[in-house]
Amino acid sequence: MENWQAIVITISVAGMAIAVGTLLFKAGSWKGSIDGWRVSIDGWRDSVDEWRDSIDEWKGSVDETLNEIREDIKNIFDRLLPDVTVEGSPLTLTDLGKSISEELDDRGWAKSMATTLKDEVTGLEPFEIHEFSESYMAEIFEPTEEQSAKMEGAHTTTLSNVRES
Repeated sequence: MENWQAIVITISVAGMAIAVGTLLFKAGSWKGSIDGWRVSIDGWRDSVDEWRDSIDEWKGSVDETLNEIREDIKNIFDRLLPDVTVEGSPLTLTDLGKSISEELDDRGWAKSMATTLKDEVTGLEPFEIHEFSESYMAEIFEPTEEQSAKMEGAHTTTLSNVRES
């Protein structure tokens, strides 16, 4: 009977050895799976970093394009003629308008035109004289060669600019 106890103990030890071996084997495959997940997570992290870098690059390109557009808009506004009049009643000239007026000698021209147009505006109300003046400048007035030369030399002013003012 003593032998059967040794056999049971031997079988038990062998079973335990097999169980421990199985556990160690399974633990090794878990480690492999975890390492695989780590590799997968590292790959995902690298992909996210690459994506983030490409977005940053794209954002930099967009910022650069917006800066170019801003500069272009500033250049366009710099090329526009400044106002020569101030809105309101009565219409008044800005400093630039006064400078152009002096270059064109508009007071002398106005005095000479006043005698020519006096009969057409006599008896009109002030607002009617204003409307007549605007209509005359827009539709009838044709500058002399001297006036045209002065207008073109006066801060890039042209007849169309004078008519629009």
